[in-house]
Amino acid sequence: MNVSQAIIQRQSCRNFDKTRQVERDKLVKVLQAGVCSPSARNAQPWQLTAVVGTKAQQIADICRTGGGNAFLQNCNTYIVVSMLPQGQPVHVEGLDMQDFRPMDIGMCIMQMCLVACELGLSSCIIGRLNFKRINEVIGQNNQPALVLALGYAASDDVLRPKNRRAFDDTVKIIED
Repeated sequence: MNVSQAIIQRQSCRNFDKTRQVERDKLVKVLQAGVCSPSARNAQPWQLTAVVGTKAQQIADICRTGGGNAFLQNCNTYIVVSMLPQGQPVHVEGLDMQDFRPMDIGMCIMQMCLVACELGLSSCIIGRLNFKRINEVIGQNNQPALVLALGYAASDDVLRPKNRRAFDDTVKIIED
């Protein structure tokens, strides 16, 4: 599978296969994809924390707080993507100040999702988080931004049709 195929085939997994563990070498490749992700001014504003074993179940329980994300009960591997504190912003006359960390983290997690897909893994990006409880589990103080659920899809989690807005409704090409 190449990246273009991974873009088309990647979806948010809604039923993980509890009986299959993510192999360590595949987990490392997914993490390496995140580490290699581009970032503004090469700031690399993320901390990636892989969680497996009993602590993975604790992360699942936290991400299911409030009744959402019930499908996580069968997932056994998570990557917590935390946002590091912002360094000194660079001011350029005539330009607005912008915090690029959320965009950088978005690219980081997307690269991990695409590599996971290429490796035959499924993923789901979780954004409803309890920062304090996640930090208690992983033993850090940085702000969790997203959690990536990672594993093998159950056999009934088939590829769903992409429901996207029409190309012409979302894209504008200006030619002069």
